[in-house]
Amino acid sequence: MDNKYVLMIMGSISLVIWFFVGVTYFAGDMGGMHPDYWLVAILATALGAGSTGGTCAMSIAVEGVKGYINTLIMLVIVALVGHNVIALGLRGEAFDMMGTLLIVEIFVVSSLFWNLTVSYLKKAL
Repeated sequence: MDNKYVLMIMGSISLVIWFFVGVTYFAGDMGGMHPDYWLVAILATALGAGSTGGTCAMSIAVEGVKGYINTLIMLVIVALVGHNVIALGLRGEAFDMMGTLLIVEIFVVSSLFWNLTVSYLKKAL
């Protein structure tokens, strides 16, 4: 399953899942995606999304999750610290656990599916 058309189809499926989850679950005002969902995809690309190993569809999926754990942990720490610094320090709000969990979920889901999408499409070329 290392045919480039299979990899393009898998990348398209991953992109549809990324888009569908972003629009349905993380819709900020029910008119589009949460702005952080787009930002995390750009940040994940800057941090090397798509540089996973593997040549076939299954090995890319496994490496896309296993090989991305270090970057994912770093993104979760950035989400936790950044959200709380902005909320507590700059805005003067009280600690909001649900808001913090939402930001962490956005970072994890967006970066993971974006990594899979970019990995498949890079290997297809």
